[in-house]
Amino acid sequence: DDLSQNKKDLIEIRDEEARVSADYRKSRLIEKQREGEVNEAENNLTTAEEARKDAENAREALEDEAGKLENDIANGDDEVKGRTEKLGSLNEHKAGLEKDLEETEPETEKHGEISRELADTISNISMEEVAIAKATEKLAADRIKADKNKKQVEAATEAAEQADNNVNLKRDELDKAVDAV
Repeated sequence: DDLSQNKKDLIEIRDEEARVSADYRKSRLIEKQREGEVNEAENNLTTAEEARKDAENAREALEDEAGKLENDIANGDDEVKGRTEKLGSLNEHKAGLEKDLEETEPETEKHGEISRELADTISNISMEEVAIAKATEKLAADRIKADKNKKQVEAATEAAEQADNNVNLKRDELDKAVDAV
């Protein structure tokens, strides 16, 4: 009887040992799976943080460009204003020379001096008009670039915010995976 009871006890012990061994293998498998989930979550977080950094860098570069464009526009405005004032002065000087020329006897030395100065002034007026046209054209192009840049900055800011939200989401996923382990 004792031998039979011992055999039954031994069978129960072996069955329990098999269940414990199976549970252990199952828990090790789950642990490895969870560790893989943690590693994947860490990788996803790293990728999301890199994407956020790239988005921030892009936004900062666009904001730097916006600052440069604002300076270019301000300088262009100043240049056009200055050249326009200079053109006004040249036109006034031209009008004065034309009046002096009318009041001076033809074929005199003074008439010749006034004629040469008038020709130089007319040449300077033409050069100034060309310079104003070029500066105005550049200013218009800079304003178009600034408008485009503003839209790009807005898009980059939105992308950076989305990247930041994604980082927070990936951090939460990592926390959940760590808690599960």
